[in-house]
Amino acid sequence: ESGVRIAVSVVRGGEPEPFAFLDGENDAYVVGTRAPEPPVFRRYALLGIEHLARGFDHLLFLFALLLIVLDPRIARAHPLRTLLWTVSGFTAGHAATLSLAILGGVTLPSAPTEVCIALSIVFLAAELIRDPQTLVFRRPWLVAAGFGLLHGLGFAGALLALGVRASDAPEALVAFHVGLELAQLAFVTLALGALWLARGLEEKRRWLAYAVGAVATVFSILRAETLFA
Repeated sequence: ESGVRIAVSVVRGGEPEPFAFLDGENDAYVVGTRAPEPPVFRRYALLGIEHLARGFDHLLFLFALLLIVLDPRIARAHPLRTLLWTVSGFTAGHAATLSLAILGGVTLPSAPTEVCIALSIVFLAAELIRDPQTLVFRRPWLVAAGFGLLHGLGFAGALLALGVRASDAPEALVAFHVGLELAQLAFVTLALGALWLARGLEEKRRWLAYAVGAVATVFSILRAETLFA
């Protein structure tokens, strides 16, 4: 009922066993009695979908990117093509650091990374209020790729916390990323539909920017507190 979900993995012989989840429906885990292990690809693809669906900060960042690309103050010859390049840039960025973290062991402390992810949303919200002549508006795909590197570290932290077995790492990485991208595409499609139905984006743009910035600022403050806890 609390919404808390705990991943449990037992390490035997230096290798973690497939993890199990404890939540409101499954509140016990008996060591040595495991259900048949589902295929690695399906298991981690579903985890990727679930992680993005629960990752409100990542979704908020994507939404801010959409607002920048579709800003009515910018006359783009091919807005959908620009959107595709921007989302692809974000994908390429987080794919790079996610791969480095899982396969190369390149990681950063979780708390500062989460603070920086929240601040990246604050930055985009501030840009939405400014004059649309900055690099963010002129080259949104470049900025998306740069921040994608940062967000990839957040994705990697979630995956590493589950104790991926070394033998499963390459397949788990691909599957997790496929799940992330499916969830990302679904969100972008829904967000585009919502913005189209809303119409009149010019009048709502500033209010949306303030709302995104306010939520991201709260995230930043709450996460910054963990640095000094």
